[in-house]
This record gives sequence, structure tokens and C-alpha cells, in this order.
Amino acid sequence: KQWYQRRVRGINRRVVLKHTLTTEKDHELNNHIVICAFGDDKTPVSGLSSLIKPLRASNLPYKKLKVILLLADEHFLKKQWKELRHFPKIRILSGSALDRGKLKRA
Repeated sequence: KQWYQRRVRGINRRVVLKHTLTTEKDHELNNHIVICAFGDDKTPVSGLSSLIKPLRASNLPYKKLKVILLLADEHFLKKQWKELRHFPKIRILSGSALDRGKLKRA
């Protein structure tokens, strides 16, 4: 393997962060990577996995992998999820990076 993979999973509560980021687990997000993507349900699959693969390279110690938080439109992320669902430590925050409130929460 060239990068870390995990069992394929669907988009569920453990992956999608609440809009308010008020749960105790959400506050554990620090020193993480934020990726902002722009698109909607009409945007073709963009290859976000190519961006994430080097961040999940198997030559990195697993414990040193940082959580990746994807900030994008919910419909866009659902289309992308097929390529992203096997990577560990991925979280989703639905919204726009143009929204200052969402960007601060990320």
C-alpha cells in the first residue's frame, strides 16, 4: 500500500460534523488540515483523492496523521465521497468557505 486506507464507510454522524461544532469530539479538532472545496451537485468529481493521498502516505507514522476537515457544499461532498471514503481521519463540515463563520469553525 502506498497510503493508509480503512474499511469503506458511508457518510455518517462520525464523519459529518454538526453545523455548530458544539460536541465534545469536535473540540478535539486542533492542529488539523482544512481543505476548502467549491462546487455543488452539478460539479464533476474533482479528484480530491489526489490531494489527500500524499497526506495519507504509508511512510508517515499512523499516529502522526492529522485529521483532514473538508469544508464544502454537502451535495458536492456526497459526489466525492466514493473516492474519499477509504481514507482514515477525514471529517466533513458542510458549508461554504466564503462564509466567515464556517471558516472560523473549521
